[in-house]
Amino acid sequence: MPNDTLNPSAGKHCLATLLVCLASCTLISSPGSAQDKPEIKIEDVIDRGQSRLRRVGWLGSDALYGLYSSAAGEPSVRRLQPDGPAGADLAAGLDASGADRNVFRTISVSPDGKRLVSFVDHQWRTLELAAQSTTIMTMPERPAGLPENFAWYMTDWADDGRRVAISEMYDARARSSASVASFKINGVTLEETAPASDRTVVQQTRLLLVDAVSGDNLGSWVFPGCTSAGHSFSPGTELFVTLTCFEVDVPHTKLIRINTETKKYEEVFRANSIIQGFRPKVSPDGKLIAFPLNNDGSNWAAFVDLAILDSGSGEIVQRLRPNANQGLAMQGEYYWAADGKSLYVSARGAGLDEIWSLSLTGDHKRLAGGDRRRFAMSLSADGAQLSYITLDGYGYRDIRTLDTETGREDIFYVIDDPASQFALGQWQQIEWKSTDGIRPKGWLITPPDFDPANQYPLFVYIHGNGTGSDLYLDGAFTGSVSGGPLEWHALAALGYVVFVPDYRMSGNYGPEPIRQSRRDRLDGAVYDALDVISGVNHLVSLGYVNSDRMAVMGHSLGGARAFKILTDEPRLFRAAVLNESSGLDRRSMFETASSGSRTGSHFNRFMRTIYGKELAEDPDPYKTNYVLDAVRIQTPTLFLRGGYGGNASPTMYASHETAFTLIRQAGVPTRYIMFPDEGHTYSTPEAALVAFDLVTDWLAKHMPAEPGDADFVVRQRE
Repeated sequence: MPNDTLNPSAGKHCLATLLVCLASCTLISSPGSAQDKPEIKIEDVIDRGQSRLRRVGWLGSDALYGLYSSAAGEPSVRRLQPDGPAGADLAAGLDASGADRNVFRTISVSPDGKRLVSFVDHQWRTLELAAQSTTIMTMPERPAGLPENFAWYMTDWADDGRRVAISEMYDARARSSASVASFKINGVTLEETAPASDRTVVQQTRLLLVDAVSGDNLGSWVFPGCTSAGHSFSPGTELFVTLTCFEVDVPHTKLIRINTETKKYEEVFRANSIIQGFRPKVSPDGKLIAFPLNNDGSNWAAFVDLAILDSGSGEIVQRLRPNANQGLAMQGEYYWAADGKSLYVSARGAGLDEIWSLSLTGDHKRLAGGDRRRFAMSLSADGAQLSYITLDGYGYRDIRTLDTETGREDIFYVIDDPASQFALGQWQQIEWKSTDGIRPKGWLITPPDFDPANQYPLFVYIHGNGTGSDLYLDGAFTGSVSGGPLEWHALAALGYVVFVPDYRMSGNYGPEPIRQSRRDRLDGAVYDALDVISGVNHLVSLGYVNSDRMAVMGHSLGGARAFKILTDEPRLFRAAVLNESSGLDRRSMFETASSGSRTGSHFNRFMRTIYGKELAEDPDPYKTNYVLDAVRIQTPTLFLRGGYGGNASPTMYASHETAFTLIRQAGVPTRYIMFPDEGHTYSTPEAALVAFDLVTDWLAKHMPAEPGDADFVVRQRE
């Protein structure tokens, strides 16, 4: 079990030795001997459960805390020691009144580590840690039109540890499905459809400025049609806030400056695009503001660098990134150094995110990187130390600290070390040559008793999120149940070589592939399919993969890429799985966004943020249609999807149903299975296990080893 659940003791982890293969891979040595250890099974993966550690931060400058969440979702704050969490729950005082914990969402810790803020029993509260005394904050009356409860919130503290900005985000999208009004004219019953947006503003933000010590409210503002990405205080009286606004004629993201004394605000900067993680960070002297921005000003997070803005003029004065083809990590963190001359950032590393110092003078330095992903970074109050969580392909997790002056990285606490309990196969990061000069990377997991003289069946898993995604150390079956890469080791223990390829549209290979896709007006799946196919061919060329026993599975937007491969290379794979796939092409996605429960909505504004222009302005990008190419598919294909508790739009899976029908009519084996109570991922251990068994049974049926074959025979699950 992970150490942050019930087991505080941890064996000393032997840091993985980094070997460089002469061929094309970075081989990360298997941790420890497999002697007397069982091979891991999918039940073992599921039984480990999710790590309860949600975030690591600093209590001032000298101590670390961990924000934990119980199985019921109740948060707690524990002081961390090298052997794990210690002492009582620091947030226990927030519950002294027996509040309704169903609305106890999360906890925000002040930078000096002296107090906590949280929303408990429909009230904002401050807890002074030393005295364990609670103050209920004075809040203005909720404006008319705002729901009783908000969907989520975000908090940011001033450096004084006293003032805190709170954004309450109200989201009525659960009620935004098209409504049908029934009425009669001359005895004839009629039904008229209208979207919920005709009746209510779907998204709104209420911004609150509070003195966390006295509990006094210092100001409040409401921004209809927008959600907040974050706030940052200047050394003086200014508060900078970013707002992403969907429900306007031109969706955009903007930075506003609020004078906290006069309560007036003005727009400082605007990007006519939807930006994820557009969180401002004001420099120590208040003259500059840093925030992530797509390199070409387009939407979402295809390839992000750090924009440096003049806080007075609103002009971008610099753009920073580690190097030409390395941008910021998805949902990464960034902090100003104490001298205001550089920033500490999380940077992309093809799935192994790194820690960098980006200097305003261009003298950038990698502080930590290599054989693991580093994420959830936090900076101590004095700027002397960074902390973060790390994860590798063996499921090993720890907390590390880094001295910002010397660059020394230390392991503070080992959270989980599955290799101390199980015999795991080898995990490698490999690289290969694709088209257009692209050299994608990916994960390769081999069986524990791997012998390159044998031939093995290949299981290819294509990750989701598409353009602007990342190469995750997380599988599709157990991602919401236990998380991490161990399900791939469970497949490897059955005898499969597991290949998790990245693709060029992820943003890990610079901004040019994404620009090319937009210039060519083609779906990114067209190019990404080439990267996966070339990766599979590379593995076959190494000799230990049986080309007659290869399977592919795509999850989410990875499903659209798997579908494109199946239509382009009908004989490449012997079995395929589309697991909770997104729409199979651009036209399918647009039709889903404008029909069914979204009939009559302005959702095409959102599609503009993906395709650059609305349908009337430029229809060609919307016409990309591969669904009918399903007639070419000769691979037995299993469709798995969620039912969202009956709340899925009737047209959400229309493209999958069409593809299933065409494959079936062609006489190719196929099944279409829905999990009515599941959504985009498997939320229960039972559902995760059933999905895993459905897939492995499908593979065993359609790519079995023939009697007498010399290649490796996949072991059957008990």
